[in-house]
Amino acid sequence: MRILVVKLTSLGDVIHTLPAVTDAAKHVEKIEIDWLVDENFQAIVRWHPSVSNIYTAATRRWRRQPAKFLPELRALSKQVSRDPYDLIIDAQGLLKSAILAKMAKGQRAGYDRFSIKEAPASQLYHLKLAVSTDQHAVYRARRLFAGALGYDIDETICYGLDREQFPGSETTHPYLVFLHGTTWQSKQWPVEYWQQLAEIALENGIKIKLLWGNETEFKYALAIALERPNIEICPKMNLDEVAVLISNAQAVVAVDTGLGHLAAALSIPCVSLYGATNSSLTGTIGEYQTHLQAVFECSPCLNRQCQYKGASILTPACFVQLSPQIVWNNILKLI
Repeated sequence: MRILVVKLTSLGDVIHTLPAVTDAAKHVEKIEIDWLVDENFQAIVRWHPSVSNIYTAATRRWRRQPAKFLPELRALSKQVSRDPYDLIIDAQGLLKSAILAKMAKGQRAGYDRFSIKEAPASQLYHLKLAVSTDQHAVYRARRLFAGALGYDIDETICYGLDREQFPGSETTHPYLVFLHGTTWQSKQWPVEYWQQLAEIALENGIKIKLLWGNETEFKYALAIALERPNIEICPKMNLDEVAVLISNAQAVVAVDTGLGHLAAALSIPCVSLYGATNSSLTGTIGEYQTHLQAVFECSPCLNRQCQYKGASILTPACFVQLSPQIVWNNILKLI
């Protein structure tokens, strides 16, 4: 049986789909799985040994380079339509993903209009599946695949990544990774809290590595690292390099960001911090994962910017409850 998975973005969402692919490979005999993904995240798909062919769409780059959209789309259409599929599963649930899925030959499956992000997309599927939205994204994807392919799932979650692709670190000194980067201001743990947590780590002889992906995150990393000898700001890395760094960490501290889900997929101990978002729906899931959810009058608000107007010593205000000492205590429980 040949299937095509359509899951384009984003980093965390692509990672959330990996256990469903593991399930399909386990339950469907002689299955061949191809995947259509945004070019920025193809490394994640490559890490899964059950994926045969990877097709890439430049969904983000096309916005910046519209002249390349039509010729590259035609080339992609020719690739994915070369041979028919027994089933095409759109795990994204957007109009753009449903349209791209339609380029391939075969029966298309996806969420029904009550389960999907963009209801019109469901009209492009032959098989429409009802999957409750009141559950974690990992379970939604697993149930979508199970319904489309006709098997039952259990509670065991396996991301299925090939760990041999992430070699061991040359250093023997234990280190933590701080994943501070996020596109939402309301998800950002205050810089002074990162600084205090780094100082606690220094007192305990633990080194820290900071990642960054753009100029804003680099400046934030500089502020955290200021005059703190146990902190190393890593050079800008691609996803393969980031995966190696995280896979060799003693533990990770993360805000609600895609790289936190990568730590979960690699079974690395991770303390994740949630204020504006709901950890029960989008939190890291897997072994050695601890969620610290702010309990605040307006949390989770799901706003990109903190809207709280009351008096507070911090912004976002909800994180005042999640102090560096509380985070450190939870790190110790994991390691």
